[in-house]
Amino acid sequence: MGHGEERLGLQEGDFQPVAWGVHRRRVLQLGSLAGLGLISGGWAQDGEALIAPSDTAALPWADVPTPKSSVCGNTPFGGASYVGIPGVSRPNDLGPGEGTKALFDLEKAWPIGQPIVVKFLNGQTLPDGRTDHWGLFVHQKVREIAKTWCDYANVTLEYVDAGPCHMTVNFRPFVDQRGRHDYGLFNSFIGTDCFEFKSSVQSMNLLFSPEMDMWDPGFRDSEFDRLILHEFGHALGLVHEHQRPDRPIVWMQALYPYAKSRWNWDRQTVDDQILRLAGGGNLAGTAFDVNSIMMYEYGPTLAYYQKEGAPPNTPDFARPFSTNRNTALSALDKVAAAVSYPKPGTPRIGEEVLTVDARDGAIAEAGQVAPFSLTSDASGAATIVVEGPMPALVGLMKTRNGRDSRGSLANIAAAAEPGPGEAGVTLRATGLEPNKQHFVEVRHRKPMRSPSDGAFRIKLA
Repeated sequence: MGHGEERLGLQEGDFQPVAWGVHRRRVLQLGSLAGLGLISGGWAQDGEALIAPSDTAALPWADVPTPKSSVCGNTPFGGASYVGIPGVSRPNDLGPGEGTKALFDLEKAWPIGQPIVVKFLNGQTLPDGRTDHWGLFVHQKVREIAKTWCDYANVTLEYVDAGPCHMTVNFRPFVDQRGRHDYGLFNSFIGTDCFEFKSSVQSMNLLFSPEMDMWDPGFRDSEFDRLILHEFGHALGLVHEHQRPDRPIVWMQALYPYAKSRWNWDRQTVDDQILRLAGGGNLAGTAFDVNSIMMYEYGPTLAYYQKEGAPPNTPDFARPFSTNRNTALSALDKVAAAVSYPKPGTPRIGEEVLTVDARDGAIAEAGQVAPFSLTSDASGAATIVVEGPMPALVGLMKTRNGRDSRGSLANIAAAAEPGPGEAGVTLRATGLEPNKQHFVEVRHRKPMRSPSDGAFRIKLA
């Protein structure tokens, strides 16, 4: 809940499911911006040409146009704030239960190893020529926080105030044909659409209000983390977790009055930003992840999990759905980024079979992966224990990923990482196909960094 907010009272009639269906999402060669899924613009493989930056004129600070696509809408205290205009794309929408996990759109991914040049359109000086101290402070926050993704994905972020670039960021309120858009607007194009449309519209809006300088520093900094990581996740190709076609959620009618009270959303905005399913593009992803940085915050009673074995849109009232205010990348976010943007050419490590007897392993350089295999038990479960000294990021895969190309996010069944200051990690997976071979990928906790000591021990428990 936000500062001073009261929980909205719910009435008996609110506990009715919202009619569910697959909404066709056609966007102007822009994937829909929705949870952890990747929109990839070409399945960039090792040796594929990188995208060269191109120049674009800085847009006037008071008249920056609004993205004419479906865009993410994030606001302080969670939720979306701006409804984009759908355009036209290929009609390959996904139906119920098909395709997606921690979502990337595989048609909007940057080439592997891409240096992404980010231009700040404004925030350096005020309209009267004075230094914009708040704008420069926000710029620094973007530089510090967005690079977190580069610890896991094989891309780099570079920042300029002028000249050629791959994407642009606007930091100031603006006026367009729909009126004035003030502080509190946060949205982004998906993946390489940031580059495709930057000459006519800003790639990303990060409208942090100067009033945040008076907030509690801890809460303010966590909001910077939450919003910057979320929007740069979109810029890398990720979509909203709650709009996945395979989401196991049944929304209640209570969502409409809640959104009106908390975010001043009308019914159409709720439909577009929450209920509409992601479609269009080439979506691929991991297991549904309520801890993803791409998931909005939702309190209890707004939705319930789908009842197992029942017809679609049947809520299980014994299993309410709610999510936290996620301010950091989840383990699944990190593994998905590493699988989607690997580092080709690293020395290969031979695959070994895991047993209850511990095996020694080692990661020698950035981007290297140590592969193992196991067989799930008769109940469809597996428990993997990894001990240091190297802090490990562990992913469990349904099938074996390639070595020098993008892996399949649909293969990622589970992920785990150590707690702060710890090296050991235990990954407990259930719901696997029983008595079937699965594959484990062990990386350094920050895969794109070279470990000072890459030794570890791994076993089944």
